Amino acid sequence: MNTTYQRLAGSLRLMRMILNPNDLACTYAWIDHVRQHILDQTVGMSGMICQGIWDRYPAVSPTQRLIEILFADHPPGPGEDILDIGCGVGGLALFALDEYPHLASITGIDLLPSHIQECQRRLLGCGAAQREKVGFFVQDATRLHLATDPKLRARVAKGFDKVYIVEVTEDLSVEGFDALFRQAYNALHDDGLITMVTLTLQERPGGWGERLMADMVVRASAPTLSEINAVIARHGCSLESREITDLSTRRLGQWLINNPQNIRRGLLWPFSWLFWRYARRVLEYIDRCGYSVNILTVRKKAMK
Repeated sequence: MNTTYQRLAGSLRLMRMILNPNDLACTYAWIDHVRQHILDQTVGMSGMICQGIWDRYPAVSPTQRLIEILFADHPPGPGEDILDIGCGVGGLALFALDEYPHLASITGIDLLPSHIQECQRRLLGCGAAQREKVGFFVQDATRLHLATDPKLRARVAKGFDKVYIVEVTEDLSVEGFDALFRQAYNALHDDGLITMVTLTLQERPGGWGERLMADMVVRASAPTLSEINAVIARHGCSLESREITDLSTRRLGQWLINNPQNIRRGLLWPFSWLFWRYARRVLEYIDRCGYSVNILTVRKKAMK
């Protein structure tokens, strides 16, 4: 009965997503349903095309490796306050809490209440002193200045030393990214850093079929890398970019075949094989359109 309800709920979310393509919360809810109840995966679609994130699998998950790569150049420092925009189920925030225990505070925000509930559940496994540093909140990042939760308002008013935005920009329009960046930039201390993992296309998709295939990875209306650069330049900032794309289905196949959770759920054959074939088609398409995964870093200039 529970499985039937989950499938029905997922179908309703899909219908809402088709009818309301600009409803980000609905889109996230559908993707979350697919990953949790069908694929049992926590890493986004970029997980199959990022350099290095499968190199220690299955001992180290691709989600954790992506965070390690993200922190390699600009890790959180002692006494710093960090903000994770689009925190999902808390992977980045909880990793930072474990690996950088001398942080002053960690704040995570996400559109989905189910994600924040899972973050709070996972946080219960940490010590009381560490839990005091962390706050997870349901909040639209493009309206951060309108936060109603008093604890979140206090953290935003205090400001942050580093802001992390992982796999969020691909679900926004250019205008949406501009609003998101403005909020993140205004919440930064002088000389603070915004670090993003972005998924972009150099060319916009053409027909309906191409748009559908592109939407599996990045929304057709998502900003290109040049448009992201233009938004950042309007704020008088310079951009550092490092590409981490690896268009290879071997990583995806490694996950599909070796993940014991897939075997336990009985999804290895034939579903995983069919999904793998479809994923290869997606990869071929996004390769033609110049799809790339990049780590972007922006530093806020100090006021003179």
